[in-house]
Amino acid sequence: MRTRLVVPVVFLLSSLLLAQLTQQRRIVRPVNNVSIVRLQGTMHPRAFSGIDRGPVPAMMPLERMTLVFSRTPEQQAALEQLLAEQQDANSANYHKWLTPEEFGDRFGLAQADIDVVSAWLTAQGFQVEEVARARDWIAFSGIAAQVEAAFRAPIRSYVVAGEAHFAPSADLSIPDAFAGVVAGVTGLHNFAPRPRNISAKPRVTSSITGNHFVVPGDLGTIYNLPSYTNGAPCTGAPPTCLDGTG
Repeated sequence: MRTRLVVPVVFLLSSLLLAQLTQQRRIVRPVNNVSIVRLQGTMHPRAFSGIDRGPVPAMMPLERMTLVFSRTPEQQAALEQLLAEQQDANSANYHKWLTPEEFGDRFGLAQADIDVVSAWLTAQGFQVEEVARARDWIAFSGIAAQVEAAFRAPIRSYVVAGEAHFAPSADLSIPDAFAGVVAGVTGLHNFAPRPRNISAKPRVTSSITGNHFVVPGDLGTIYNLPSYTNGAPCTGAPPTCLDGTG
């Protein structure tokens, strides 16, 4: 019986060691709000063309902001290789998908670094709402005054093309201990993506025209949904057929 337990124990220890090796700490310096770096290009470009109507109320709530983390060059290269292997029928990783937790263990931020960033957000007065299971972002909420103090970016009101908006009036700043780790912050403005005026001219799906069109039946066939067989819906009961319930 003891002999049989050797392999699982060794495998478990190897897995733990691998996780430690792939989750190296990236925040290695003390977090100091005095020593900061600026995140270039984080001010929304449409704010430049707007009419500045002054600062928003200090107590204006900003909900569900998101601090987004970058990957190291090594993580990015490994991710791109995995994505290619998952689509390669000759690869051992073909269609071997990762859970969010597995993705985080390989391509996310170390839990210790997540804890440091979460503690910093809390110290700035923010409420941490959620940490991504893949450990690549943290969602938090607060007010405009806290954003200005934490990121050195006052939130101001703008009128752009006759519409009222709010946005930071400067590029964001972060403690230099987060440099190369924090890629940006979302949810600090209310500019919505502008629609693109493109008129599609449907043709048959073709590698010659470059157009590709699908219908629900095609989607079912592409993803092997049991609701469809070659584009035709089946009429059985789940799990033989899926009707979307649940």
